[in-house]
Amino acid sequence: MVRTILVMMAMTLTASGALSAAPPAWSVVVSDFQHNASITCVVYVDDVLKEDTANILGAFVNDTVRGVATPIAVGDDYMFFLTVYSNRTSGDTLSFRFYDAALDTILSITEKISFAPDAQIGDPVTPFQFHGFIPPLIQTITHRFEAGWNMVSIPLDVLNYSKTNLFPGALSDAFAFQNGYQAKTMLELGTGYWLKFSSDSAQRVVAFSGTEKVSDTLSVAAGWNIVGTVSAPVASTSILAQGTTIESQYFKFSSGYAAADTLVPGSGYWVKVSSDGSLILNASVSSTKTMYPQSIRDMRR
Repeated sequence: MVRTILVMMAMTLTASGALSAAPPAWSVVVSDFQHNASITCVVYVDDVLKEDTANILGAFVNDTVRGVATPIAVGDDYMFFLTVYSNRTSGDTLSFRFYDAALDTILSITEKISFAPDAQIGDPVTPFQFHGFIPPLIQTITHRFEAGWNMVSIPLDVLNYSKTNLFPGALSDAFAFQNGYQAKTMLELGTGYWLKFSSDSAQRVVAFSGTEKVSDTLSVAAGWNIVGTVSAPVASTSILAQGTTIESQYFKFSSGYAAADTLVPGSGYWVKVSSDGSLILNASVSSTKTMYPQSIRDMRR
């Protein structure tokens, strides 16, 4: 009787993520193993079926190769007929790596499988589906702030949002505006903050490292808000309001207030809205001219 493989879905990528690679020389010495099982499968990367016959799927226990296959065209699919090997009847958990020939990159697969001898999973009619994802690229954005008070924001999705990690040279707490000013030790994307810097130019240059975010939906409350922005410049007139109405221009601060035609990564901005709602920022959207009735003199109201 065929024993089934217990499939354990690991919903996150392994720490290895994507590895730069030439075609890997994965191989298995079949005679070294007593047991085997078979997997008929397809591979999706970022939800796209991979169809290149130069692709390679490898099965591993830790870093030891336990199976290798290349795809074969079967109808409209490109299937892997993968045989996996073990010397144990239980206890071996197989992880999978996928060499994407088009990207010349090895990707981790989210699914893991517990080995069972003689097991079969998938078939040409209903192949098992493996999934890989291309990790976002780590980028760096450098912003030079002014001596004194600045309106700032976080331009990238970072690993550590603590104020001391992001702005180690700042002289003050980070103040958000939420029915008054509130000091924050943990910051977040999409929110603007007041932050004070010294006159030392080296302390005023901040390099943010993280993943790019070119669009975002920001929650805003009725009245004035200090908002952040995204990882690329956004025309202020391209920003859409959802569930509210924008009642002012966007205002930046540089030794005084001025209207901002473009929201720049790393900066924060004042804006007034009619009611609680959202602002939708998309760096790829072109702007159209919009008139705002609110003047900067009314920001004290």
